[in-house]
Amino acid sequence: MRRFIAILLLTIVCATSAVAQQNPFPLPAIPASLTTPEERANYLALHFWDNFPADDTTLIGKRDVVELSFANFLSIMPVVTTHQAAFDNFLRRMECSDEMYDAMLDVAERYLFSPFSPMYDEELYIFVLQAVLQSDYLPDIEKEYFRYQLSTAMKNRVGKVATNLKLITADGRRQQLHKIESDYTILCLSDPQCGDCNDVKRAMHLSPLLNALIDEERLTILYVCVSDNREEWMASSVPQKWINAFDDKGLIRTDQAYDTATIPALYLLDREHRVIKKNSTVRGIEAWLKESVAL
Repeated sequence: MRRFIAILLLTIVCATSAVAQQNPFPLPAIPASLTTPEERANYLALHFWDNFPADDTTLIGKRDVVELSFANFLSIMPVVTTHQAAFDNFLRRMECSDEMYDAMLDVAERYLFSPFSPMYDEELYIFVLQAVLQSDYLPDIEKEYFRYQLSTAMKNRVGKVATNLKLITADGRRQQLHKIESDYTILCLSDPQCGDCNDVKRAMHLSPLLNALIDEERLTILYVCVSDNREEWMASSVPQKWINAFDDKGLIRTDQAYDTATIPALYLLDREHRVIKKNSTVRGIEAWLKESVAL
């Protein structure tokens, strides 16, 4: 995969023929008249699937063809500026077969919408969903699932201000997310009965980087119980310097202000409470902080 990305980026600049050898099907030749990396990347993204045999349903079970092709397609997205057109064309190319269309949507969802995927990217998945919903290929009733996914993906997007939360803390104080004044906030939505939540809590507690930033008052960890069981929350504990909070008004659950389909859910916010990382991991947050914050 890394070799493919390196070769592909070189192709964007130099139009080498080596890319075709790395992809399971022939890629289009980029016109010599397109000279800037952006122009070449946009052309390649738009025409990436032109030679893909979408009517050959025997390919659906072959991960080295279908999934590798999609992963290669995603690898050029950081250079592309015409994302919607690229994903529109991607799905339009699959419309010759219901089976292939469904299979590619499944791959896109697993790669881009699952927080457990190493290629997780909700912003790209939004382009997939918009392509599905703008197309007449699926009947309207079958689009309901994708409408719901789009409404979920549009909540608390990267670069946007996170929805404010009004909570109660373990010591009885009222706490609002937007009242936190540290440079960074980690918002963790959790449940005392969730084993993965406890693993994330332990990883954050043992992180030298996070603890150093907390000690310097540059980072706040807001650990929010989204369960409706207040007794379980009161019986649980978090490190002393964290804010241990409970959604006593049930707004997260009833108003669906945040997606809690998968917990724990980790968000990294800046001083203005804009989302930097959404549905991230402890390692992902640590990596961003190491690269972006002067220690």
